[in-house]
Amino acid sequence: MGRGIIAVFIVLFLSISSFGSWIEKKTYTLIEKGKYLDAIRILESYLKKHPDDNRARELLVSLYISRLSLENKKLIKDRVKREILEDITEKLEDIKDPYVWIFRGKFLENKSLKEALDNYKYAIKFDPDNPFLLYKVGKLSEKIGNVFEVRNVYSSIVEKEIIKGIPENIVYLPPNSYVLVVDKSLQTLFVYRTDLDGKIHLYSYYPATTGQNFGEKSRTGDRKTPRGIYFFNSFKTRKALSNNPLYGDGAFVTDYPNLIDRLLKKDGYGIWLHGTDIKNRFLKPFQTKGCVVVENKKIRELKKIISINQTPIIIEDKVRFVKDNSYLKNIILKKLFLWEKSWENKDTKTFFSLYHRDFRTGKNLSIKRSEFIRKKRYRIVSKRKISVDIGDLKILYMRNGYKNLDLVVTQFLQYYRGDSYRDFGIKKLYWVGKGKDFKIIGEEFIKLKPPKRKIHVLLVSDYKSEKEEAKKPVKTVAVLKKPAVRKPIGLSVESFLERWKNSWESKNLNGFLSFYCSDFRWRRGGKDSWKNYKRKTIMNKRYIKVDIKILSKREKGKFIEVIAKQKYKSDKFRSTINKRFLIKKLSDRYCIYREGAI
Repeated sequence: MGRGIIAVFIVLFLSISSFGSWIEKKTYTLIEKGKYLDAIRILESYLKKHPDDNRARELLVSLYISRLSLENKKLIKDRVKREILEDITEKLEDIKDPYVWIFRGKFLENKSLKEALDNYKYAIKFDPDNPFLLYKVGKLSEKIGNVFEVRNVYSSIVEKEIIKGIPENIVYLPPNSYVLVVDKSLQTLFVYRTDLDGKIHLYSYYPATTGQNFGEKSRTGDRKTPRGIYFFNSFKTRKALSNNPLYGDGAFVTDYPNLIDRLLKKDGYGIWLHGTDIKNRFLKPFQTKGCVVVENKKIRELKKIISINQTPIIIEDKVRFVKDNSYLKNIILKKLFLWEKSWENKDTKTFFSLYHRDFRTGKNLSIKRSEFIRKKRYRIVSKRKISVDIGDLKILYMRNGYKNLDLVVTQFLQYYRGDSYRDFGIKKLYWVGKGKDFKIIGEEFIKLKPPKRKIHVLLVSDYKSEKEEAKKPVKTVAVLKKPAVRKPIGLSVESFLERWKNSWESKNLNGFLSFYCSDFRWRRGGKDSWKNYKRKTIMNKRYIKVDIKILSKREKGKFIEVIAKQKYKSDKFRSTINKRFLIKKLSDRYCIYREGAI
């Protein structure tokens, strides 16, 4: 009889992904508090109303078996129960249900930390992605003083994860930029960067330590590290921190609590990424009051790549790695393009339809959607002409980042020009939704000093029908993936610019001008005024020497944007500047459509 019951139990042992439902969260909370009988009663009560919920049934079976397997069968008088217990003891090592081993570990914590840790480690074999389990292994290892062993456990998982792709949180980054990703469960900080073609690569990763307690931060003093998408807004030097050994060589300050945190009524402050002078503190898992801590030399390395208000840090309970995130990228780009164009076209109906009913903005989030629409509509319709340019776009994602909705943060440089007003700065739009349906729930703007010249639009229109979209993701930004275009025969962009440079150096005016499009324009007019200007500046020199080094190259529809470093030297003048070329692709050749210093 006992063996038959166990056979039924074994059939129910399925691997369970962590934190999939509220009943799991409730069970974990009670188990963490040591209220095992309460957890069993809640599950039993729940199953009476929801008998088809296999997840709850599996949790209950795991609790039963975990408790039974730890009982002393000599003290059990009931024959049937003793038979069941003997059967469980014999077959325990064959059980692959991670929850059995997690619950056993928790039951054993008050008796033997070593035995509890062994059970948690065994559970990792069947559920290496469980953040609660990885937290427990880290905490107990640190208590026992076995820090290096748990770091080996984390490292082995990290090495298996990173080959799967990139974190799903990184949707799009501009070329030559960085993003930091913290995996709390693996106590690891990842740094990713994009190359000049916009491809995302792992730059480095190293040990970190985060908040002492498990879960997401919600209030001051809970000793938890928040989960979210943040940006660094300042850096505190060792001197500014009074040489406090706790902070080591300095601290990057994040913008926690950000707009989403405040909408969710979370509080707290002082979430930093900092170093430490305390020996091996960065190696010991879950040591801080909420900050992310790495060793000092990593802080010195990060100072070289982090840009204040520009570099994001994403903090996750457990990072998911994916091969490609282009589907979400195209959805958000299409939304963002619609937002930009409806604003420029003064299409207020379309523009405001992109805003969530719970939208908030302003200081202390005091401006609701209705007030925002009232003020914004007047500002839009009162203008004769509106121009909005977007650059340096970042798209970042967090699964279930706002209640039960996914969160996307788009940050970019925005250059706005109206009839009599213009501004320039960093714009952040917070989008929430599921699938294709995302709306803006909040926005922020950091005003900066306007550039001397306009920034150029990164987005281009490339809408397709729903049928076409179903077959292939919509390409709405040319910089994201190089489209298949026919290149001029036998001539690359590099060769084109080399020939352009040679004609300039040889003072061949007609040859030099042949590299420019017929509709070329610059700040003083069209190609004719350019010809007159260049005749004066080229033909009056005894010699000209030009060196061009291409820094980046991006496809933009029928154009190629090239950023290059130009060194110019003549008998009368010399200079070194960064230059932007917008090169048009014709059927059989290239030509320069726009050119200017940046």
